[in-house]
Amino acid sequence: MKKMILAIAAVAVFTLSGTAMADSGASVFASKCLMCHGSNGSGSAMGPKLAGTDFIKGDADAIKGLITSGVPMAAKKYPNYPMAMPKVALGDAQLDAVVTYLKGL
Repeated sequence: MKKMILAIAAVAVFTLSGTAMADSGASVFASKCLMCHGSNGSGSAMGPKLAGTDFIKGDADAIKGLITSGVPMAAKKYPNYPMAMPKVALGDAQLDAVVTYLKGL
Protein backbone atom coordinates (compact mmCIF):
# COMPACT_ATOMS: atom_id res chain seq x y z
CA MET A 1 0.00 0.00 0.00
CA LYS A 2 2.86 2.41 0.83
CA LYS A 3 4.44 1.77 -2.57
CA MET A 4 1.18 2.57 -4.32
CA ILE A 5 0.79 5.83 -2.37
CA LEU A 6 4.40 6.79 -3.18
CA ALA A 7 3.85 6.00 -6.86
CA ILE A 8 0.69 8.13 -6.96
CA ALA A 9 2.51 10.98 -5.19
CA ALA A 10 5.40 10.77 -7.65
CA VAL A 11 3.04 10.91 -10.64
CA ALA A 12 1.25 13.90 -9.11
CA VAL A 13 4.54 15.76 -8.56
CA PHE A 14 5.72 15.13 -12.12
CA THR A 15 2.35 16.11 -13.56
CA LEU A 16 2.12 19.31 -11.56
CA SER A 17 5.72 20.29 -12.26
CA GLY A 18 5.07 19.89 -16.01
CA THR A 19 2.04 22.14 -15.72
CA ALA A 20 4.05 24.69 -13.74
CA MET A 21 6.78 24.66 -16.38
CA ALA A 22 4.21 25.20 -19.13
CA ASP A 23 2.67 28.06 -17.15
CA SER A 24 6.09 29.55 -16.58
CA GLY A 25 6.93 29.26 -20.29
CA ALA A 26 3.61 30.87 -21.20
CA SER A 27 4.30 33.66 -18.71
CA VAL A 28 7.79 34.27 -20.09
CA PHE A 29 6.40 34.28 -23.64
CA ALA A 30 3.62 36.69 -22.64
CA SER A 31 6.02 39.12 -20.99
CA LYS A 32 8.95 38.95 -23.43
CA CYS A 33 7.78 37.66 -26.82
CA LEU A 34 4.06 38.16 -27.34
CA MET A 35 4.29 41.86 -28.17
CA CYS A 36 6.21 41.08 -31.37
CA HIS A 37 5.37 37.45 -32.15
CA GLY A 38 1.66 37.68 -31.41
CA SER A 39 -0.74 35.64 -29.41
CA ASN A 40 0.23 31.97 -29.40
CA GLY A 41 3.22 32.72 -31.62
CA SER A 42 0.97 33.47 -34.59
CA GLY A 43 3.07 36.44 -35.73
CA SER A 44 2.24 40.12 -36.03
CA ALA A 45 3.30 43.24 -37.88
CA MET A 46 6.31 43.40 -35.53
CA GLY A 47 7.64 39.82 -35.73
CA PRO A 48 7.30 36.57 -37.65
CA LYS A 49 5.15 33.58 -36.79
CA LEU A 50 6.80 31.07 -34.47
CA ALA A 51 4.11 28.44 -33.95
CA GLY A 52 4.72 25.29 -35.93
CA THR A 53 7.71 26.61 -37.86
CA ASP A 54 10.63 24.38 -38.79
CA PHE A 55 12.88 26.45 -36.51
CA ILE A 56 10.64 25.91 -33.47
CA LYS A 57 10.30 22.22 -34.31
CA GLY A 58 14.11 22.02 -34.49
CA ASP A 59 16.98 22.12 -32.02
CA ALA A 60 16.16 23.53 -28.57
CA ASP A 61 19.71 24.83 -28.10
CA ALA A 62 19.46 26.83 -31.34
CA ILE A 63 16.24 28.42 -30.10
CA LYS A 64 17.86 29.27 -26.76
CA GLY A 65 20.87 30.75 -28.54
CA LEU A 66 18.68 32.97 -30.70
CA ILE A 67 16.72 34.18 -27.67
CA THR A 68 19.83 35.05 -25.65
CA SER A 69 21.85 36.46 -28.56
CA GLY A 70 19.12 38.32 -30.40
CA VAL A 71 19.29 39.16 -34.09
CA PRO A 72 20.93 42.41 -35.19
CA MET A 73 19.42 44.42 -38.05
CA ALA A 74 22.11 43.34 -40.52
CA ALA A 75 21.44 39.65 -39.83
CA LYS A 76 17.65 39.73 -39.99
CA LYS A 77 16.07 36.93 -42.01
CA TYR A 78 12.83 38.85 -42.50
CA PRO A 79 13.55 42.38 -43.78
CA ASN A 80 9.87 43.37 -43.79
CA TYR A 81 9.79 43.55 -39.97
CA PRO A 82 10.70 47.00 -38.64
CA MET A 83 13.22 46.11 -35.94
CA ALA A 84 15.87 43.66 -34.89
CA MET A 85 15.21 41.06 -32.23
CA PRO A 86 16.77 42.20 -28.96
CA LYS A 87 18.79 39.94 -26.69
CA VAL A 88 16.65 38.54 -23.90
CA ALA A 89 18.31 37.78 -20.58
CA LEU A 90 16.67 34.69 -19.09
CA GLY A 91 17.82 32.11 -16.59
CA ASP A 92 18.26 28.50 -17.62
CA ALA A 93 14.93 27.44 -16.11
CA GLN A 94 13.09 30.25 -17.91
CA LEU A 95 14.79 29.38 -21.20
CA ASP A 96 13.86 25.73 -20.83
CA ALA A 97 10.28 26.67 -19.95
CA VAL A 98 9.78 29.07 -22.86
CA VAL A 99 11.32 26.63 -25.35
CA THR A 100 9.00 23.90 -24.06
CA TYR A 101 6.10 26.31 -24.44
CA LEU A 102 7.12 27.29 -27.99
CA LYS A 103 7.47 23.66 -29.04
CA GLY A 104 3.93 23.06 -27.81
CA LEU A 105 2.36 25.84 -29.88
